[in-house]
Amino acid sequence: MIGSAGGGAGGRSGGVGGRADGAGCRADGGAYGAGGAWELRALGPLEIRFDGGSLPIGGTRQRAVLATLLLSPGRPVPVGPLIDNVWGGREPASALNTLQSYVSRLRTALARPGDTGGSAPHLLGGPSGYRLVVQDDQLDYRRAERLLDDARTSFAAGDPVAAHVSARESLALWRGPALGELQGLPAFQWEAARLDELRLGAEQLVAQADLALGRSEEAVARLRRLASGHPLWEQPQALLMQALYRTGRQAEALALYQRTRRRLVDELGIEPGAELAGVHRAILRQDPLPERVRESAPGGTLARSGSVERHGGDCAGDPR
Repeated sequence: MIGSAGGGAGGRSGGVGGRADGAGCRADGGAYGAGGAWELRALGPLEIRFDGGSLPIGGTRQRAVLATLLLSPGRPVPVGPLIDNVWGGREPASALNTLQSYVSRLRTALARPGDTGGSAPHLLGGPSGYRLVVQDDQLDYRRAERLLDDARTSFAAGDPVAAHVSARESLALWRGPALGELQGLPAFQWEAARLDELRLGAEQLVAQADLALGRSEEAVARLRRLASGHPLWEQPQALLMQALYRTGRQAEALALYQRTRRRLVDELGIEPGAELAGVHRAILRQDPLPERVRESAPGGTLARSGSVERHGGDCAGDPR
């Protein structure tokens, strides 16, 4: 399993697009890392971009190799798990030679003569397996994670304006479902779901910031989409109840609570949690509502069976 890529909240300068980490922005919405114009994209169809252009990365199996390494940046992935991810346990006798061919083609794609900054991602191989050496700023999901961390930190510090900006910047990196065409492969389903939760978290935080800034109507529109798509995720239901209540739609907010409670009881066998029940009681009493609802992942704990394995350690030896 590939876990969360980590990365704490980074510092931010004021204003939209102000970055304290040395990355700049391009006209097409991408970002330059500190040393070059590379982007490896997983927040949508898998893509490698250099100087604003998309590079060829082959068919589904070759993309599966890239995705496995891209989601374990800097860490060696043994050949066995790579083969499992590519062929799903039905590898041919020639799998090792074919894997080496895929890696060779990816290396060729990453060898750009126009890259003079020494920042190009590159593949290394040795006894421990293959690993992708890449800068964090060249990975769209790492930037999205950091921006969401920034947004959460700002919101917790009482700065909903900065939280709104960071969360919107995180959302802007998305081009579709995470890992795009690879979502249907068993090896990538859990990691794709984890990455997609980044977008849900950013959507929720934008709505929370809107509520804190008194923009309840904007929050209602966003939360309707989020709540309807995830009817068993209590946090957006609670936030939508707040937004409806603040816009004078108390009856609609209470009806939403009853629908959500029925779903939770009928489908999961549980009563609403403390946050959702607390918002319900506050609306019934017509009490002031809190600005923040505790965040949690949609749908509870995700099944991790069949997911991509995570591997640590250093890679030794000459590249294959």
